[in-house]
Amino acid sequence: MSIVFTSAYSPADKEMVAYINAWLDSNPDYSKAELSRVTTINEGTRSSVLGGKYPSPPTEFLERMKAALDMIDERKNTVIRTEIPFVNTSVTEDIIGLADRARLDKDFGMYVGRVGIGKTEGLRNYVRTNKRSALLIETFGGIDHLTFLQLLAKSAKLLTSEKKASPLLLQLIEKFQGTDHILLIDEAENLKKDSFEALRRISDKAGIGVMLVGTLKLLPLLQDPDGKFGQVSSRIGFWGDPVFQITPADCNVLVNSYFGKKVSDDLLTAFYQCSEGSARTLKSLMKKTARTTNKKQLQITAELIYSINASTSAGRSYRVVPGGM
Repeated sequence: MSIVFTSAYSPADKEMVAYINAWLDSNPDYSKAELSRVTTINEGTRSSVLGGKYPSPPTEFLERMKAALDMIDERKNTVIRTEIPFVNTSVTEDIIGLADRARLDKDFGMYVGRVGIGKTEGLRNYVRTNKRSALLIETFGGIDHLTFLQLLAKSAKLLTSEKKASPLLLQLIEKFQGTDHILLIDEAENLKKDSFEALRRISDKAGIGVMLVGTLKLLPLLQDPDGKFGQVSSRIGFWGDPVFQITPADCNVLVNSYFGKKVSDDLLTAFYQCSEGSARTLKSLMKKTARTTNKKQLQITAELIYSINASTSAGRSYRVVPGGM
């Protein structure tokens, strides 16, 4: 039966719909419900997207579904996937909520969390789903004020040869005026005082939102309303608690997505306990586990996960996250 597509589908989208539907037809043991689960796309949306009825561009959903199916095919050929498909976690959901609020209220949002929990991936996902309005600036240690403004100008596609901070700031304010942009600043604790002040002025004068994301080092910079960053502190609309680790539910969706199937509870518990609360550590452990089991033709067991983790965590303090799934 031919599909009648809405106008939101590009030719490439239609090709992906045909590919995914053909794959599902040729793999009857893999249900559409399972595809929804591993990609964290609800069944109604999945059905609408694959039926050609989705009213908005469906590319993001199709790419996630195709990535999941491609991963299953790779597993059949014992090829180890180096990249893990994106799935929503509590961290990415929090970032979405805070960024949306800051964008709506045209003020500052803040998210503080331990390294490795998935903050940067959450920001990149927000940009992927809000391409016309969200701009991400990934800072780095030692970044000076002018360099920060230049990165911001590049992200905003501001064509300028200006090499002085003050005139460049005025150009950025003019560029953002009348827009619905939000600026996402990763590792914001690296910024100098002048850069925080520039963000405040851009937000005030251009009327746009700013989202500051960083490690625990960011919190004391902003907590004192009378301190050197007080003018930014007073504009933060919501102060959430710092996040120290991913949740068991986060581990669940990450592991199931990577292996392309529902993983047993004892394996989920082992992965979570060995993750040290870090999505980055968990992803590394999953890839090492898959590589070992494929190479040696072994079944994944909890004991094997603990053994691999113990052999690869040498040189750093080994810490098991309390509790299981």
